Amino acid sequence: KDRTIALFFYIFNETVLGQMIDVDLTSKPRATSALIEQKMSLKTARYTFTRPLQIGASLVRWSKPIERFCSEFGEALGIAFQIQDDLLDLLGQSQTTLKSTFLDLATRQQTVYTQHVHDHGTTEDIILLQSLTGRGLSDAEREDARALFERTGAIRACQKRMDDAFTQAERVLARAKFLQNTSEFESLIAFIRTRSA
Repeated sequence: KDRTIALFFYIFNETVLGQMIDVDLTSKPRATSALIEQKMSLKTARYTFTRPLQIGASLVRWSKPIERFCSEFGEALGIAFQIQDDLLDLLGQSQTTLKSTFLDLATRQQTVYTQHVHDHGTTEDIILLQSLTGRGLSDAEREDARALFERTGAIRACQKRMDDAFTQAERVLARAKFLQNTSEFESLIAFIRTRSA
């Protein structure tokens, strides 16, 4: 019971910290890769996957291997989910994703995609990115933004990072010999891999 309560409060603390990082980064012209990673870990991986898995496990059966599995599986799947979510914001269609696209740029969100442009783009690329940030975009500007992320290699590099994270989640699952049935976890990975919204 004490462990379950502690895990529950970890969620609050980590989510608040992640949100503080998130809001702070929207006021800056660029982030660091380390801060973006920390934000994805706190706001998505731990909040959505790791801590809920650990809370469930703490109510049924708890051990160090189970704790480690929840942490490693949740982190990998959560990072994959967030990178995919940011990709859907750039390449998805509103009628499919059921939300506005390019919302991250409009709200000055710092993502692995914008960070890639800052780290690997030309001065002109960075100036273009800054000009497309903090406002709604016309259809032509949306195409310019997509072309920017393609041209700088951001889409390709981040898709690889996402695929690697999905693969890591599968590897962690394969090593979890204490699980008698992994089909639900496998279905979860497959569902997230193929989602369009």
